[in-house]
Amino acid sequence: MIILIFLCLYLATNDYCTVDGKITSISRDHEDLELERQLKLINKPPLKTIQADGYIVDCIDINKQPAFDNPLLKNHKIQLKPSFEVTNTNSTRLSSIGFEEDLCPKGTVPIRRTTKDDLIRTKQLSYMNVGILNKDIPGRHVHPKVFGDGKTYFFTRWADKSKNKGCTNLLCPGFVQVEPSFHLGKPVADTSTYNGKQFEMMVDISHDPETNNWWVRLNNRNLGYYPGILFSNLAFANLGGWTGMTSTPAGIPSPPMGSGHFPDNNLYRSCFIRQMNFQTDTRKHLGPINYEYAVASSDSPNCFGVQYEGWNDDIQGYAMIFGGPGGNCGE
Repeated sequence: MIILIFLCLYLATNDYCTVDGKITSISRDHEDLELERQLKLINKPPLKTIQADGYIVDCIDINKQPAFDNPLLKNHKIQLKPSFEVTNTNSTRLSSIGFEEDLCPKGTVPIRRTTKDDLIRTKQLSYMNVGILNKDIPGRHVHPKVFGDGKTYFFTRWADKSKNKGCTNLLCPGFVQVEPSFHLGKPVADTSTYNGKQFEMMVDISHDPETNNWWVRLNNRNLGYYPGILFSNLAFANLGGWTGMTSTPAGIPSPPMGSGHFPDNNLYRSCFIRQMNFQTDTRKHLGPINYEYAVASSDSPNCFGVQYEGWNDDIQGYAMIFGGPGGNCGE
């Protein structure tokens, strides 16, 4: 069953954490020490450092990247490219995502340096993504409280079925990066304008039947993968979808999604996702209509809308448009 889910979530932030179902107070000093410990684990010694626009990128030995701090990946052998044949998709309106050739020395990968502010950021998100449960989710989001601006950033996120493990980008060990000219958490240069010029990113998740790894591809480039051992049954998922989502602390109005306008059957005025499809284990592409159910829904219809367009043409394929102004969306 396929469900297209659009959510408005509210997350409260405070100075407490839950341990074995009990609420435990954390002192500021202890919290600072814990943050410093996490930073030392996440930020590996760089072979080269690059000053980007407002943050630092480190070139890290590909064999010493954060993913390999995960005990499940102790003896993991890096897969440099998919074992299957990839099919490139053409587009005349790709966003300038910023692949930078020769960014890092050979044998290293660029990784955005994590700061203490990244770890204690407030829970306000606005992003679009595609994913499957357990889940493995690439996409792009706007997060002024974290990045200090209103730019759109590319991100990827994973979680196991219990949701006890997982994180965004490389804030915990999991994602294995192989692309030497791009880093997660990079700003997207071009974004669409309402009723004007449109830009898009081509993002897909592909299962490698030989290694069981899940590859994340962006604009026909293999960014890296999530090792299959991180997930219990992702290869046998019966639920998948494409999602737009906002999240704010309780009592705070939701930010807009997409263009900030409700969808009106016009791909030039709302956020859209086209060429929606799944692959079978034989790598055959199937659109949502091939399944028994394809449901489009919004948890906050007063704030956000969604329209499933079905099949349009060979260029758009199966498509959907969504978004809205946000605001006081209720609980």
